[in-house]
Amino acid sequence: MRLPETFRVQNAPLRPLLVKELWDILGGRALWTMLLLMCPLIGYSFFQAVSLYGEASTAGLQSPVLAGSLSPLDGVLVPTLGAFYVAVTLLFPFVAIRVLRKRNQVHCVFWSNCPTVRPP
Repeated sequence: MRLPETFRVQNAPLRPLLVKELWDILGGRALWTMLLLMCPLIGYSFFQAVSLYGEASTAGLQSPVLAGSLSPLDGVLVPTLGAFYVAVTLLFPFVAIRVLRKRNQVHCVFWSNCPTVRPP
C-alpha cells in the first residue's frame, strides 16, 4: 500500500524572489550605513597589515628562513578580510532586521487583523 504524497515541491521560478530580496536589501538605508561604517575599519586594517608586513619583510632581509616563510596572502589579505568578516558578522544582522521589519509593515497594511505598527 502506497502512502499519499504529503509534500510536493512546486516548480516555482526562483529568480523573481531573488530579485525582490536584493532590491529590498539594496534599497534600504541600513546596508549603505553598514558599508559606510565598514569602509574606515577595513581601510585601517589594510593600512595596518601593510605596515606590519613591511616591518616583517625588513626583518626578513637578514634572515633567509624568515623571508622564505613570508607570504603576502598571510600578511596582508588575511587581516584585511578578517576585518571584513568581523564587520559583516556584527553589522549585517541590523540590515536583515530592517528588511524583515519593513516586510512585516507592508504585509500588515493589507491584513485587517495586524497590530498597529508605528512608522520608522
